[in-house]
Amino acid sequence: MHNDYDDRLSCDHLRAERSINDAKLADLVKERKNDNNNNVGIALMDPLFLDLSGSERTEADALTKRNAVLDGLIGQKCPATAAAAP
Repeated sequence: MHNDYDDRLSCDHLRAERSINDAKLADLVKERKNDNNNNVGIALMDPLFLDLSGSERTEADALTKRNAVLDGLIGQKCPATAAAAP
């Protein structure tokens, strides 16, 4: 999911958006996690493994796809040493 303004975003903006998306995914996981705490780790890698409702699954899928785009942009635009920074 590429946005028209992506080429104008700085490395800091790209990383911030990625971080926000990760927080949203974690919220979805927290809402649906089972008694088994291992599901949280699995879901953070691929939230589509969770038993999410239709709208939650759609949101998780969109966030995951957007994060893939952001990761690509970070890899292209940002120096390797800066990309590793939190």
